Amino acid sequence: EVNILSLHTPCHTKGHVSYYVTGKEDETPPAVFTGDTLFIAGCGKFFEGTAEQMYQSLCVTLGSLPKPTRVYCGHEYTVKNLQFALTVEPENTKIAEKLSWALNQRKAGFPTIPST
Repeated sequence: EVNILSLHTPCHTKGHVSYYVTGKEDETPPAVFTGDTLFIAGCGKFFEGTAEQMYQSLCVTLGSLPKPTRVYCGHEYTVKNLQFALTVEPENTKIAEKLSWALNQRKAGFPTIPST
């Protein structure tokens, strides 16, 4: 049995939705398909929304999902997002570690998605 919940996550576009998917407990972790609202280490462009809407979408709607939720985003921007993050916080070891992992994944031909 699979349950799919549509979550209104506007900002990239006014009608943007994300899909939260759950199955039988203890068998598979939940997943969320975020399209262009949330990326690994980043978020989508504000085409039709406001900062307040993005905050609500990211921090309240998606941020309330359980920690083991796997995030499936719309594009493979992880390396670029983490490279940018390091320019903002060059001493952040967690960003550097995640970037190293992402570079190794891509070099081996593997995706960085899903992530948690």
